[in-house]
Parts: sequence; C-alpha cells; structure tokens
Amino acid sequence: MDIVVCVKHVAAPESQFKVDPLTNVLDEKGLRYELNPNDEFAVEEALRVKDKLGEGQVTAITLGPPRARDALVRCLAMGADQAFHIHDEAFEESDVHVTSIILARVINRLGYGLVFCGGEAWDDGQGYVPAGLAEELGTPLVTGVTEVESVLDSEGARVLRLLEKGDQERVECSLPAVFAVAMAANRPRYPTLRNRLRALRQEIPCWDRKIIGLEEEEVGASGSLTRRIRVSYPRPRAKKLAAPDSSLPVSQRLNFFLSGGVSQKESNLLDGSTDEAAAKVVEFLMDESIISGKGVT
Repeated sequence: MDIVVCVKHVAAPESQFKVDPLTNVLDEKGLRYELNPNDEFAVEEALRVKDKLGEGQVTAITLGPPRARDALVRCLAMGADQAFHIHDEAFEESDVHVTSIILARVINRLGYGLVFCGGEAWDDGQGYVPAGLAEELGTPLVTGVTEVESVLDSEGARVLRLLEKGDQERVECSLPAVFAVAMAANRPRYPTLRNRLRALRQEIPCWDRKIIGLEEEEVGASGSLTRRIRVSYPRPRAKKLAAPDSSLPVSQRLNFFLSGGVSQKESNLLDGSTDEAAAKVVEFLMDESIISGKGVT
C-alpha cells in the first residue's frame, strides 16, 4: 500500500519571534525552523503501518519555500522511502484552502491508499488541511488518531482515536482515507547516523505549478478564500488588584496590604475531653438554631 504523509516546516517554539512594525508580518530573521512536531507522530504512524503490512512505501510531501526541504530530509532519515518538495513563487500567500487543493493534486498524481497528517501545525494551529484534503480527495477523515490497529485493502482500516478526558474510540472506515494523528500518539523513532547520511544524499524532486497542473489564478492570493491582514503580539492583560473594604479600620486595612490580600478563615478548635467537646458542639448547634433544646440533657 502506498502511504503519503503531509508535513510542514515550522519555526521552532524556542525561537525569538518578532513582528515587523512596517509590514505587520512575522520577521523570519533569526528564526530556527524544524519539522512540525505534530507531523513527526504522523510519519512514525505511517512507518508503523508499513511495517505491519510488510509492503508498500511511505512518501513525504511538503509545500513551502526552499528551506522546507530540511523537513523532508528529516522524514527520509526517519525511514520514509521518498519525498517531494512542492514549491513555486505563485504559491506564496496561499491560504489553507489553496494549500489543501495543491496537496490533493500531488497526492492524486502519486497514488495513495492512506494519507497521514499531523493534527495541526505549531505555527498557526488551524488544523484545516486534513479536513481540506479529505474534501478534495473525496475520502473519509478520521481525526485524533492514536493508533492504526489494522489495515485491510478489502475491508478498510480500524483505528483508535482520542476523545476528551483521555477516552478512546475504536472506529472503522473504508479506504482510501485521511488520518489526522493526535499529538503524542506514539514515540517517533530517532534517526540513526546511517539513515541521516542516506537522507542527505537522496534526491528530493521539486514540483512547481506547471508539473502539478494548476493555473496561476487558482493559487496564491488569487485563489485563496482568506488572507492574513496583520500579525501582532498578545495584548497585555491588566492584573486584578485586591482592594480592602473601605469601611474596615485602618489597622485591618494595613494588615490586608501586608498579607498581599490573603485572608485567613477563623476556625474554632475544641479542647478538652470528648464529653466537653460534644457539649460545645451541641451548644453551637442550639445557638445557630439548627437544633432545639428540647430533649437535650
């Protein structure tokens, strides 16, 4: 079975992000890029399915600038059989809708039985591409996949998917299908030195708009349904300051400030023997009119 994995090259979370004040977009200078961590789980699950079947090949594809090739090298080092880089200047400013169309065209051309994606990318967190691919390819979509239990060409696939609060659901679907793998679904394998060197030497074809068969007006800003207006830092949130009741005496207000606004609840400890403690409890209940004094000795 032929398996396709869609991956993305994203800025590492520990990078220092800056917004260009003139263009209102993210300044890419000084950013370090890596394979989207969520996509590593998708690559690992695809490789596990191939190992279970004992046949087929895993193909990694990505859409992005020249630097995105590094993400494909990582996939090859993990064990992918081949990789394709999709790049064209006309693809710039493409939104997730156009991205899904481009990837679907490539996947149809490669041939596939299964398509794996990460649940979402760490840079924008939209999680649209798996659903967009399923729509364009006309296949079932299963999200939150944690494990592909079995794959049968004639009967389909059986998978486990993650629900809220840690619950899991076992579902079956027909093939071909698109699987969006949940984060931490597995433990991605660490590439060996031999596989790293092999990946660096392996050829990665680059497909442009003409090879895929798309017109210029179908991609980029022309074909997009949405566009990014600006990028901004999170708005600072005003901290709530605790203020004492103005009717309190000065000494109590001063203690309030010295304690940082933390108030302690008063508690009454019952001392003495068991009989004395029980008598105090009964007295308290009677004072609060919780019980009456009738019949109490």
